[in-house]
This record gives sequence, structure tokens and C-alpha cells, in this order.
Amino acid sequence: MALDTTTLKVTNNCGEVIWPALHTDGGVGPAVNGWEQRPGKTVAFNVSADWFGRFWGRTNCTFNADGTGPAVPGRMACLTGDCNGQLDCEVSVCRDPPPDLPPR
Repeated sequence: MALDTTTLKVTNNCGEVIWPALHTDGGVGPAVNGWEQRPGKTVAFNVSADWFGRFWGRTNCTFNADGTGPAVPGRMACLTGDCNGQLDCEVSVCRDPPPDLPPR
């Protein structure tokens, strides 16, 4: 039996690069939880029909070469919405989750 899916699209309508992040609270979400997105670009994800979760934007980010930490050790990677310095967010390790995400 095939899994029913829904397509979610994220469009950067800002005039600058953003680093969207997401967290899956239930259902089957995308394998990626954070990415760089240039102005005017749209990214689409297929999720299970019963998926629920949250998206938030991050700004002014600088990551190390592999995206596993901030470019400058000991600092946050993003000015807003930082995910413990990681490009691919793991909300369970977020130091300062966005306001609509309760701490875990």
C-alpha cells in the first residue's frame, strides 16, 4: 500500500539569502531539516498526508564547511532561529528554539 503524501513548498520572497529550518512533530517528514535558500527560489518537499510540524526562518547564517557548526567556534551560526550552529537542524539540541517551538 502506497503512503499518501502532500507536497509542501517553501518560497524565499525576501531580497536576501535565508536558511529555512523545519521540525517534524508527527508523520513522515523530509530527510532534510535545514537548508540555504536564495531569493526567489522555491523548495518542495513530499511529506506524509498526516505530517505535522513547524517551519521557521533563519537569517545571517555562517556555517563551517560541512554545516555541522558555526563558522566561528563558540558563536551562534545564525543571527535568528539558530539550531545549535547546525545547518540541518536537530530541534532536540537547539539552544534557543524559535518562539513557537517549546524547549525539549
